[in-house]
Amino acid sequence: MKTATLDVLDKALSQEFHEWQLQDFERRKRNYTESIVMDIPNWNRHYLEIEAYNLQWNEFKYDTIDNLVAIDEIINSEETGFYMFIVKPNECIYDMPKNVFYIGMSGDNNSGRSLKDRLKDYFYLNKIKKRDKVQRLLHKYYPNVYVAYSLHNAGTNILKQIESSLIGFFYPLCNINDFPIELKQDKKAF
Repeated sequence: MKTATLDVLDKALSQEFHEWQLQDFERRKRNYTESIVMDIPNWNRHYLEIEAYNLQWNEFKYDTIDNLVAIDEIINSEETGFYMFIVKPNECIYDMPKNVFYIGMSGDNNSGRSLKDRLKDYFYLNKIKKRDKVQRLLHKYYPNVYVAYSLHNAGTNILKQIESSLIGFFYPLCNINDFPIELKQDKKAF
């Protein structure tokens, strides 16, 4: 991947982000108000399912990746796994506030595609445009987007179960599919 491609991505995302920042407070407040779901029974149910897999999470700041070699250095494994797009301030108090807006996985359909290769898709403007909600997230919160990831080698069925539990636990705003069965109908109405 050439740096010029990342420059185009950075220019597109940061330009729109700065336009959002120039709006007056009332308009920013309207544009930056998001709905979150805090459902204790789903937290409890999905936490136990997730905790059984002992996922180890790491994190990097989205806008600090200046070339795709950097991802290869951050994730030096060909394992599959999970990723979350998180929005948070650069400086937190008690590790808060932060919100998970999107959860994904690699290795879908027994592809064996590594997590680092899957994450590289999010550094191509043409691939981001295919994910409308993720693109909106990146435009609105660009310098405050972090990627948390956890490597986990397993078959597709296990990966999908874990991804579904993560989605059920966090109820991320930008996910459309892969919700646990009991939440799918609710998400379609949301």
